Parts: sequence; C-alpha cells; structure tokens
Amino acid sequence: MNHPVTVSAPLLRAAALSYEINDRIIFQDLSLTLDVAEALHVEGENGAGKTVLLQLLCGLLRPDKGQVLWRNEAITEVPDYRRQLTYIGHRPGVKHELSVLDNLRFLTALAGAPRGGSDYAAALAWAGLADVTRRPAGQLSHGQRKRLALARLKLEASLLWILDEPFAGLDKRMMQSLNTLFTQHLEAGGALLLSSHQPLEPLGASDQRLCVRSVAQ
Repeated sequence: MNHPVTVSAPLLRAAALSYEINDRIIFQDLSLTLDVAEALHVEGENGAGKTVLLQLLCGLLRPDKGQVLWRNEAITEVPDYRRQLTYIGHRPGVKHELSVLDNLRFLTALAGAPRGGSDYAAALAWAGLADVTRRPAGQLSHGQRKRLALARLKLEASLLWILDEPFAGLDKRMMQSLNTLFTQHLEAGGALLLSSHQPLEPLGASDQRLCVRSVAQ
C-alpha cells in the first residue's frame, strides 16, 4: 500500500508579493522560500526595493498583494513571529545618548529573545568595541555603530536573521568574522536572509540568490 508523502512547509515563504509607493510599482508577484540551514542573498541596485522586501518579510510593512508565511501560516497570525527573527536594518538604530553597553542591553531586551546568561562583554569584544563600552554611541563612527548593531547576533536566540546590507561600512576583518558567524548560524540550523547591492561570496551549498528589479513605469 502506498502512503502519501508529507512535505513539510518551508520556514519562510513569500507568495506573489506586490508593493507600490506613491503609485510607483516597486515589484510584482515576487515569491521566495527559505528553510532551516539555508541562506538567501537578495541582490539589486540601490533603489530596487531590497529594503522594502526585507521589511515586508519582517512584518514592518504590509504587501498590497500576496502574503508572507511562517511555517505555512500568515505572519500576521503568528503572535511570536517577531521573537523568531532578528532584523537589523541598513541604519544601525542605536540610541546616541546611551552607552555602547547600554545600547546592546536595550536592543536585545527590545527583541525579547536574549540567550540565557548573555555575555555582553564577549559580544562587544567580537565586534571590536571592548575599549568603548562606556562611551555614548553618538561618539562612535558609522562603522562602529554598525558593529554595535551586529553584536546582537551573538546574543539573540532567534532562528531567522534578516539583515539589510550587513557588510556596508565594515573592514575586512569584521567582514570575515561576520561570514564565520553566518556559517555557524546555518550549521546550527538557523536561516539567513541578507541584502546587498554588490555580489557576495557564497555561504555554501544552501546559498540562494534573488535579484530584485524595480518595475519601470
């Protein structure tokens, strides 16, 4: 007797997304899937809609058409969806008046998913910020603020990482450290979705590419 094969739903799926801004069509019928231990690079020129797509996938924006699904359920119907992901936008989003250490504590608490026994000092050391933990974030360079935001990846126990231009403003050493962290996250069964306007090195056999092109009017 033959039994039906059960196919599990992917971790994240975007189905026929369309989005417009001020009557300008950003993209139409865009679909993608991402499963555990997989990476997806969203590529495209500046202004093509990469940031919009990532914000749609995070639930920060609503599509005009289509839907975003988490384990085959609309993300609007998943109460703890935001706790399942870490989203770091193109802008670091740090508070200039808070110290580097207090920023990291605040950001991880806001995400609601810190790892047990979080070692903030070790995360800041990984980000090359061990010597400036008490300095107000407003005194940091843009690259340092970016590294401060990325230090969250060492602390938050999220399954899905969605990162907008994570390599922008980083030096070669930090780029290598970030790539290593990405590989570790995927090997542990996590999923990674990141945008770039430049081609990136593949992260292994699970690496997918999606080129976003804005629809001309």
